[in-house]
Formats: sequence, structure tokens, C-alpha cells
Amino acid sequence: MGPWPLAGDRRRPGPPRARLQLVLAGEEDEPPEAVLVHCAGTENPLWTVEGVYD
Repeated sequence: MGPWPLAGDRRRPGPPRARLQLVLAGEEDEPPEAVLVHCAGTENPLWTVEGVYD
């Protein structure tokens, strides 16, 4: 499962991009959280959260 590089997408010119699905550890009494994040750029990458899974 990922990362999925998106650099070959000719429809969207610009810096290289990738998406990652992450599982974030919760606190002692809380369950982990799953998120989908997107990264654009290489020198100063911009990471954004695109979704949170239930």
C-alpha cells in the first residue's frame, strides 16, 4: 500500500507528488488513526492531510 508517486501524471504539470496512507499511534487509551496525506515538491515539500479514515 503506497506510496503512490504521481510524477508521471501528464494532466497535472508541476512538481513531483505522492500520496501515503498512514496509521498514527494513539495515546494509551485511544485507538490508532488512519489518514491519507499528499506531498508536493522536493526542495520544500508541502504535506497536506487529504482524508481521515474512521
